[in-house]
Amino acid sequence: EAEAERAPKTSVEVEVLSESWSVDSKHTGCYSGGKVQWSEATGLLGCLYDEELHLVDPTTQLPTQRASQEGDGILTFAIDTTGENACTSHRSGLLRHFLLGGAGCEAATSSWQSVRSWKAHDQLVVDLCFDASGSFVASGSTDRSAKVWDFAGYFCTHSFRGHNGIVSLVRFHPSKLQLVTVADSELRLWDLKSSSCIGVLKDHLASISSLCFGQTQSGSYQLLSGGRDQVVNVWQLEDTCTKLRTIPTFENIEGVAALPTQGLEQV
Repeated sequence: EAEAERAPKTSVEVEVLSESWSVDSKHTGCYSGGKVQWSEATGLLGCLYDEELHLVDPTTQLPTQRASQEGDGILTFAIDTTGENACTSHRSGLLRHFLLGGAGCEAATSSWQSVRSWKAHDQLVVDLCFDASGSFVASGSTDRSAKVWDFAGYFCTHSFRGHNGIVSLVRFHPSKLQLVTVADSELRLWDLKSSSCIGVLKDHLASISSLCFGQTQSGSYQLLSGGRDQVVNVWQLEDTCTKLRTIPTFENIEGVAALPTQGLEQV
């Protein structure tokens, strides 16, 4: 006891953490799978997150706006060239028109409600695409058909059948009233003026996962198709539909894009 009394006394200072906290920053999810689309007019990236359409600002990497319908998840979408309108496909089988506002629009809210909905197909719609003018929107469905809609009037102008499988991709020609559709490994080219199929392209050995158009130096357009057979096929659609060449990638392709070579620097 005497030794204990002679030991020097020390004081220990204990830092007590505050019980009140404020959020400095946080990570927000913006993509959970499915389609993505870049809007050149608004500089925003459209993508799906938990069955909602999110518009993401790449400079901040944060979603700025979202479009959703309570109780009816979004499966896929398309944004027009102005960035003012979006067409969405839902689990109910409905298509919906969302008015986004476009470039330079100051949104009063970060979320929009649809301005119109309509029944499009007998089964689910799995892909959507606007034409260059924004007047038409095409839909591809699990009912093996593709349809073209007048977007201002919400009525069907064309209904195309001929595929034996799910129409998984639809793309408008950039400068002609033509539509390309994909089911499994088959592509079809449809002419809207004659409402007929003008080309059947069969050269992939596995399902086609992506489509895009690329402009040549002459000003015409070629079609590029990428598939899970590990090749990209380049198609000529002028006059007759023929395959120009095959580019092997040695990997399954999930997306393909065409870039202009002018102005690019070789590394």
